[in-house]
Amino acid sequence: MKETLVSYEEKLKVFETSLDQIKKKLKHQKEKRKGFIDGISITKSDTANLNLTETQMKHVKELLQQEGESISELMKAVTTIKKQIGL
Repeated sequence: MKETLVSYEEKLKVFETSLDQIKKKLKHQKEKRKGFIDGISITKSDTANLNLTETQMKHVKELLQQEGESISELMKAVTTIKKQIGL
């Protein structure tokens, strides 16, 4: 019985060590992924797994709205110039 308990104890230590390694690996992968998201170095395959925080999503929306407004103003200017030159 004592031998069985010792055996289980040893297996438990191995299991705990393995579990700690897995936790460290997951933590590292999360940090690595976060770095890529913050740096906007994302591949197309990553976009399916992209989870933006509310703050990040708000920032992206603001940027898109600003760029959209700029594009709209440029299109209006081009249209005005085309009318002025008769195109």
